[in-house]
Amino acid sequence: MLLAAFDVAVARAMGEAYINHWLLFSVAALGATQLALIHQIMFVDLRLEQRTSLSWLLARTVMVSLIGAISLALLKQWMAGEVIAGSRALFLISYFVLPSSALRVTLILLGTRPAQVPGVALVGSRESRSAIEHSLRSSRACAEPMLFHFDTTRDEDLSQLRRLTFDRRINTIILAVAGMSAERISASCLEVADLPVRISVVPDPVSLEAQLRIGLWLHGIPSVEMFPAPPQDMSSALKRGFDILGSAAALLLLAPCFAIVALLIYLESGGPVLFRQRRYGLGGEPVKILKFRTMHASLGDATGAQRTAKRDPRVTRVGRFLRRTSIDELPQLWNVLRGDMSLVGPRPHAVSMLVGQALYNDAVPTYRARHRVRPGITGWAQVNGSRGEIDTQAKAERRIELDLWYIDNWSLALDLQILLRTLLGGFASLQAD
Repeated sequence: MLLAAFDVAVARAMGEAYINHWLLFSVAALGATQLALIHQIMFVDLRLEQRTSLSWLLARTVMVSLIGAISLALLKQWMAGEVIAGSRALFLISYFVLPSSALRVTLILLGTRPAQVPGVALVGSRESRSAIEHSLRSSRACAEPMLFHFDTTRDEDLSQLRRLTFDRRINTIILAVAGMSAERISASCLEVADLPVRISVVPDPVSLEAQLRIGLWLHGIPSVEMFPAPPQDMSSALKRGFDILGSAAALLLLAPCFAIVALLIYLESGGPVLFRQRRYGLGGEPVKILKFRTMHASLGDATGAQRTAKRDPRVTRVGRFLRRTSIDELPQLWNVLRGDMSLVGPRPHAVSMLVGQALYNDAVPTYRARHRVRPGITGWAQVNGSRGEIDTQAKAERRIELDLWYIDNWSLALDLQILLRTLLGGFASLQAD
């Protein structure tokens, strides 16, 4: 009632200007919410047919956008009428509550279908898998799950496990570790640690050690959770919605800066302005990451195996400035918009990045676990001083420690804190070359 009374008073005082300002705010706020809901519905709640087709996705996005535009047009006419202004508050609340159901119906009519019920992957020897399957089938703690069987010693099984996980047909991996040593248990966990699903073990009391930390009942049987499932609730949808809005807005606002940087790069060394490099994305899948080129075109290392040394002669003068200010990373906003990256997350590493003479994922045993979330333009490690060249084992382990802490403690508030610290100077590194 107080909100409605305040609304009426301000509307009478400001007239049409108030209506226009209120509508502008509504478009921005509701647009962000709708993008998050669309992402949640299309990529989490529903499994879409031909989901990889760009034209298919654009067609449906345009149709949903048209529905939203018509709704907003009707809203403005309604707001400018004789209806009591204070009831706009009620309309705003209902607009936040109703779209989820409306969009679900719309997307289903546009050719979507409900996702298949996610299943459980049983990984281990045939005997240990059979015992767990019997327990799962006989458990009354939950509905009978869809089961898939895999053996980590077979490469083709691991490939199929990864494919089914990314097809969203598996949401839990259970490692059957009866008879395994602690070392083998750890190795089996690390083989699947980068998959963005819950990973648990059903232990053999003889071989279980204290390093297995979180106990729970899973599908009615005692298990130990090694890696929890990444968030798939509304907060994760809001994170993706924020990524879309933030990256799109930044690309528009920074377009003049991009043009100037591109011109400077071309005038100094010619050649292509952008540099593309294969780096690890979500689930350890390689993705092509964009950067402004900072080295001479013929001397760049697309594999990432050759580290950039101090005062590296391959780096141009413009490139050195771009690296020290992190401006060279800004084209990755396009990767964020595409869904390859997030604004905040562990930094993506080149697939051939070395620590000493060893690959990064061999040098640090828990390395793969950082791939359980999308990589980011900035991250917890970067704002805590772990940035730049990784030339020692201690630096490598420290960065992974910070990355895993971020994953374990993720929240929207933490993302906002990291972005704020980055904007306040966390992007600059005067030691970078």
